[in-house]
Amino acid sequence: MSIDGTLVSEFRVVWLTAWTSPLIAVFGIWIAFQQYRLKKYTLRKDLFDKRLTVFYAAIELINMSLQSQHPKIEAVDEFNQKVAAAPFLFNTEITDYLKELRRRYLKIREISDQENDQDFSDDNVRDRLLKERRERKQWMREQPTIMETLFKKYFNLIDA
Repeated sequence: MSIDGTLVSEFRVVWLTAWTSPLIAVFGIWIAFQQYRLKKYTLRKDLFDKRLTVFYAAIELINMSLQSQHPKIEAVDEFNQKVAAAPFLFNTEITDYLKELRRRYLKIREISDQENDQDFSDDNVRDRLLKERRERKQWMREQPTIMETLFKKYFNLIDA
């Protein structure tokens, strides 16, 4: 009986030794796969954060155009700085949209400068430009909803 017990014991040792390497390999593959998933998610989150910065910069520019009778040029400088990476983060639809947002903000500012300086050739020009500024501000008021639709596809952390 002691021989049989020794054989069974040796068989268990051999069996455990034979299965240890494959189990370690499978466990190693599982760890590698989890690290891959984590890195993929981290990359997605980093991209999300950078895109969110651009989105917030656009919202800030819109707010500046609506809150102040005389929008500041510093707001455009700050906007330009925050959206500089946009061509690398978004398609041309978004980058063109950001350019249009900037252009309209600057036009509102230009008209406000003319109003402050009373730099209108006549009352008709003044009325036309002030009406244009009101229309541009109305356009700005509508943009947060439009932006949500435009940017939404870029803010999915789950299925990217």
